[in-house]
Amino acid sequence: MTIFLRTNLQRWHETRLSFLQRQNAEFNSPVRVREDISGVMVNRGVLNISKEYKVTRKRAEALIQHEIGTHVVTYFNGRQQPLSIFSLGVPGYEELQEGLAVLAEYIVGGLNNDRLRIIAARVIAVQNMLLGNSFIDTFSMLVDQYNFLPETAFTIVMRVYRGGGLTKDALYLKGLMELITYLKDGNNVHLLMMGKIRKDYLPIIKDLLQKEILIPPAVTPRYLFPEFSPQWKDVKRKGSIFKLIQ
Repeated sequence: MTIFLRTNLQRWHETRLSFLQRQNAEFNSPVRVREDISGVMVNRGVLNISKEYKVTRKRAEALIQHEIGTHVVTYFNGRQQPLSIFSLGVPGYEELQEGLAVLAEYIVGGLNNDRLRIIAARVIAVQNMLLGNSFIDTFSMLVDQYNFLPETAFTIVMRVYRGGGLTKDALYLKGLMELITYLKDGNNVHLLMMGKIRKDYLPIIKDLLQKEILIPPAVTPRYLFPEFSPQWKDVKRKGSIFKLIQ
């Protein structure tokens, strides 16, 4: 069963929004329904939804935790800090952001094999683009060699080749793999919600927290609450993206 994002998902968003606002009354994430975008994207705390986008009910929860629970929450938490770079993003923050957002999908039960396969295909598409292959060549490769449906392959390739070429889509898988290793080593995931940061900034962040120059995260997404502790323990125990495959 599919649902229109601009109806049901907006209501889901409002429910998750109230959950975060109970932690901090200033938290907000406006929704804009637009005709000039494809899918869903967050920009400076605003959730932008394509007017025609559809999603399954199960996928909707994963999408909310990816976009709101990660991207909007880290933007808001970053804005509470005295340094604006925490909300704007330190250089190279995207890898951790997208890895955390995808892992959030897994924690709430929304990261299935098809989703992982698409994330992996984006890496292949980026590599193909960097090698100088055309849009048509990369599209044909995904359809002929990897048996993607034409509409799925088109969406993957379109994301990578838009605007003259974007390599960000290769970071989702890399970020997820590195984050799993980070968790396996016993590190704290809550500190990653401080803002749009990188893992190698954490020693400095911890020092600034102790000196009370920075403050702890103002809000915590639902997927980091105790009800999801078994899922986090499961990720640490498995310690590999291949063991996440259902």
